[in-house]
Amino acid sequence: MLETLCGHVHQNLGGSKHFKCPHCGHSMPRDWNGALGIFLKALR
Repeated sequence: MLETLCGHVHQNLGGSKHFKCPHCGHSMPRDWNGALGIFLKALR
């Protein structure tokens, strides 16, 4: 999963529905992070 704020790619997500980036500490539901990533890509 690509963390949308810091851009760090995470390989081991586990089964949690909530995601916390170990790189920058940002936390949000995984579905929201995915939707935000799609939105930001569409803006480019």
